[in-house]
Amino acid sequence: MTDTDSATARLVACVHARYAPRDREAAARVLLDTMAVGIGAFAHEPLQIRALASLFAGGASGGPATALGFRSGLPPALAGAANAIATHAIDYDDTYMEGGVKTHISAVVVPAALAMAEAVDASGLALLDAIVAGFETEARLGHMVTPAMVKRWHPTGTLGPIGAAAAAARLMELTPEQTEQALGIAADAAAGTRVCLAQGDATKSLHAAWAVRSGIEAAQFVAAGTPGPRRFFETADGFFSSYVGGQADGGWGPAGARIHDTSVKFYPAMHALHAAIAALIEIAREHPVRKAAEIDSFVVVQSTTHARFGTARDPQTTLGARLSLPYTAAVTLLDGACGFAQYARARLFEPELRALMGKLRIEASDALEKSHPDRIASEVIVRFADGSEIRRFAADPKGTPGDPPDFAEVAAKSRDLLMPVGGDAASARFIAAIGALSRDGMSARALAAIMPQPA
Repeated sequence: MTDTDSATARLVACVHARYAPRDREAAARVLLDTMAVGIGAFAHEPLQIRALASLFAGGASGGPATALGFRSGLPPALAGAANAIATHAIDYDDTYMEGGVKTHISAVVVPAALAMAEAVDASGLALLDAIVAGFETEARLGHMVTPAMVKRWHPTGTLGPIGAAAAAARLMELTPEQTEQALGIAADAAAGTRVCLAQGDATKSLHAAWAVRSGIEAAQFVAAGTPGPRRFFETADGFFSSYVGGQADGGWGPAGARIHDTSVKFYPAMHALHAAIAALIEIAREHPVRKAAEIDSFVVVQSTTHARFGTARDPQTTLGARLSLPYTAAVTLLDGACGFAQYARARLFEPELRALMGKLRIEASDALEKSHPDRIASEVIVRFADGSEIRRFAADPKGTPGDPPDFAEVAAKSRDLLMPVGGDAASARFIAAIGALSRDGMSARALAAIMPQPA
């Protein structure tokens, strides 16, 4: 590689960069949150996760990488894909939203890095560095292709393979020339439309799984001597041309490792809904609602960007409900809470809930877009049948860069997810091990060995 200013060269440089101790600390938080979500997902969607993961494994058995729900190890590409299905199954994984990018980087990069780290017997430090490198590569590419990418594609599927390949290339110690080709092969496998966001179907999880498998295999192909494309991103008919019509002028993004600005979820729903959820919980605490008849109408005002998301009014699946503002707003107002109980299958078609959904209006606000760019902010107005009205505004919900969580807060969320599957002692041991990963020299294989496993 000679052109150090090209987009491809800059992405390759992300893979091989030196990262700081604080970046590894951020990676540890991301690792814990992502794997806890994946493990905890078995308590909520076990049949779907097991069915999809088994199809990915295709009867394979034996391999160096740990797959959630499997008795034996699998090859890294298959183990990583199986784990990605779980990490993205309940829409509780973090989201990178800076600069309008809006993609689930960790749900792809973490399973890819962990699987490959086990395969090469990497140290915990190397695992954390690979997570940072994969996150950085994917996030920077996301900035380049925003806003065109998010308007046309589901970025978890279209950017994810590049992040997974970057993490794998780092762990496999590929040369910069090999890394360039691995990223090109991975980018050539990018796929994923936005239909899953409207319908709440299983392809949302499959996008993450396909991304992991494509990324890891791309690095393996190159390591085995398979030639890959060069300058794939900017070349004619390459990634920029094919996926965003050449509109790759979104910039490089803010300074500093991007992993610090990912948004951790504290409600199991689409991230664009979280400010509205916070406002609705506050209203419900002040004025509890028990029946739809108590409400005349209610309005959720979102920025023009976020008002495009979560508009489905007839969700048919639990995932569809998590992606639906009408459902989420109604159930949060009725229950005064937004957790796993609110997305139970038994609630989806509840008449009272459906009646309240019909009273919601979603409004797009240019003013909110200007006053809170790249941030989650909502105003909620509830008009009661007795003529009274309550308004609440919320912005920067917990977990976003405006109110970032520390390791203890991520650990508390993770403990709640891990305990139903692994019990108290195993959950505490796993959390503590990740918290010390950048200091105590534990290997990736040793960490995976103590990871709570679904029965």
